[in-house]
Amino acid sequence: PFGGVEKHLDVMREDILELKSELPSWSKGKVVLLGEACHPISPNLAQGAALAIENGFELGLALVEQSDIEHALARYEEHRSPRVTACRRVTGFTKILGAMPEVSGLMPLVPASLNQRVFDMFLDYSLTAGGSYPGPSALPQSAA
Repeated sequence: PFGGVEKHLDVMREDILELKSELPSWSKGKVVLLGEACHPISPNLAQGAALAIENGFELGLALVEQSDIEHALARYEEHRSPRVTACRRVTGFTKILGAMPEVSGLMPLVPASLNQRVFDMFLDYSLTAGGSYPGPSALPQSAA
């Protein structure tokens, strides 16, 4: 589709409907990716953009806190990876459920408290309350 140039590049390409692979590392040297460029997520719960915004925030913090860029990028990935993994797990599970209409009849049997806990953990996330953001007082004056 790109005039044959893609065969000369080391590019990962997947059908947009089947985003299965996450890159083994989000950075190389002083270059970093964020959002779906490094951790594609199924679009069924519309969390891709939200994760990219969270990533940008976390990346900014890491760059402010670490003078060495490569260490900052490693810190960014280390802090974001658990959240991304949890989101990928939930969206993957709901995608499977959505593909099996017969399962929807069983959903009323799932205790409401369990369902609420899963979605609270997933959707009620805050970078400032429970995330790794230490608050504006922890930032240098020029960044606050």
